[in-house]
Amino acid sequence: MPVRLDELDLKILALLSRDGRIPLSRLAEKLRVPRTTVNSRLRARSTTTAGPTG
Repeated sequence: MPVRLDELDLKILALLSRDGRIPLSRLAEKLRVPRTTVNSRLRARSTTTAGPTG
């Protein structure tokens, strides 16, 4: 089943593609959303998009 990304998810990914080391607090500030929102979005994506390891 494909993962659905909304506008906020796409904005988070766009910022991370420019700077993968940006702190969550800075992402939240740029997007004008709570840091906990950014954190939960990233956690949700990391569990659904993680590929094989090793």
